[in-house]
Amino acid sequence: IVPVMQYDGAIKEHMEKILGGISESKVKVVVDCMNGAASVVTPYLLKRMGCEVIAINSRPDGSFLGRTPEPTEENLEHLKSYVRAVRADLGIAHDGDGDRMVAVDEKGNYVSGDKLLSLFCGFEAIKSVVVPFNASMVIEEQLRNIRIHRCKVGDVFVVETIKRTGADFGGEPSGTYIFPKHSLCPDGIYAAARLVEIVKKSRLSRLIGRMPSYPTIRSSIPYDHSKMDKLLKKVIESLEAVKSAKIEKLDGIKLVFEDSWSLVRFSGTEPKIRITVEAKTKKRANEIYDKVHRAVKRGIKKAG
Repeated sequence: IVPVMQYDGAIKEHMEKILGGISESKVKVVVDCMNGAASVVTPYLLKRMGCEVIAINSRPDGSFLGRTPEPTEENLEHLKSYVRAVRADLGIAHDGDGDRMVAVDEKGNYVSGDKLLSLFCGFEAIKSVVVPFNASMVIEEQLRNIRIHRCKVGDVFVVETIKRTGADFGGEPSGTYIFPKHSLCPDGIYAAARLVEIVKKSRLSRLIGRMPSYPTIRSSIPYDHSKMDKLLKKVIESLEAVKSAKIEKLDGIKLVFEDSWSLVRFSGTEPKIRITVEAKTKKRANEIYDKVHRAVKRGIKKAG
């Protein structure tokens, strides 16, 4: 029998470590902790930083009654409205275990994961950063003098690449960020404190507004797990027939064009093929998506 031990100093130590590397920030913040683990940390941490904090869905409750656990834009309407209603400088939301963090600007607009990732890259990068295969090409445009290491999708691969390359920062569009100077574990609470520190100097909408914005299309197609090996071969053959594309296979099948890209990946959690397309114009995004979607469908048909 393994003895069960309880340690009551973890929250205090976590907060003290963060406060040791973060400056005072007197901004008004609405925090939505999804009634999860961050409920007992983030609101109190930000108050100690000097913030005026309004906490919603921040009473620990394992049934997550406040809202749907995933911190996506459609699940954060309450947070967006609250930020506008109280004229806050920022809105922050976590997932259930607090390793992810997403944001809403002072106008109540949801900040996409790609743009928030790019923002952190800009403030954290000295020599290099790590981002996954499915992150926006905006990052390359924003960080022209910084080396960008691309890795497989998943925070474990981001961390492995940071350790191998000695990169200054890494993260994913899903809201997972790794700050090596703080920890090699995803920490949405530290990310919240760091974002608050950034926003005290300039409004979030202004910082995000400086970035280019490219149309992105995401969709998925159901598939049978039992046919995956055969299906993968046929899908690759179909995608290789798409002309003028450079093909990369680090994680899934990525088609890279001069003005756009598309990634086809097999979900590791659901019986689905995921398709992502990003381009510099909406017309081009639709054009590439149609080509890729048809190619995947052909592959599925050939696989039987």
